Amino acid sequence: METVFAVPVFHVGGSLVRNADGMLVYEGGSVEKFDRMDLDLVNFLDLVKLLEDELGYKTEKKLHWLDVADDNLESGLYRLLGDKEINAMRENVLRNFGLSEEFHIYVEHE
Repeated sequence: METVFAVPVFHVGGSLVRNADGMLVYEGGSVEKFDRMDLDLVNFLDLVKLLEDELGYKTEKKLHWLDVADDNLESGLYRLLGDKEINAMRENVLRNFGLSEEFHIYVEHE
């Protein structure tokens, strides 16, 4: 099988809130992109390490991945708890690779 590389994109420092129209949005914070990663080698601990070591977020947090084919946060966000969810995210990225060569991680800070 061909090696597929994708860009991890972290949405950090903000909050998931409802806007005036009642839509779920990620408000505030910043978007941080990293170098492409071999999608087959992406794992939960490596993503947490990027978040903690590279971005400095070491406190309690909830992670979510976004379905690249559904940019609506209400229906497209999925909780990221470990490698089981990483596998679902990886399959989603591979299935929709023509739409995006990125995978998005949204961080809810406690």
